[in-house]
Amino acid sequence: MSDLSFDTKTARLDQTTPEGQIREIVDTLFGHSPVLDQHLVPAISTTLSEQRLDSYESFIDLCDSLVRSWDYEKKGKFLDGHPEIGAPKVTGLSAKEQGSAQVDPATLER
Repeated sequence: MSDLSFDTKTARLDQTTPEGQIREIVDTLFGHSPVLDQHLVPAISTTLSEQRLDSYESFIDLCDSLVRSWDYEKKGKFLDGHPEIGAPKVTGLSAKEQGSAQVDPATLER
């Protein structure tokens, strides 16, 4: 994980936080997804113009609230942006989360 200057002790995001930094935090926490770039990051930026966030917990709570307000199409695009568990070609944090072992293709067919 890169140094995002947003740790649990000194976390502060507000209207001065660049959208690029917000995008990097979103990508690190949730994985890169075009729907997050197009919809979640701008919504977070708008929210930060009105309130400051002081922790990862408050950041994640905000993301949760915003995503819950999306229609099913956007939610589906968000989920489609993540590799399936056991998918043969995962990278980055997904590879670390799922381990490097290959999953039996019959398992994926279920």
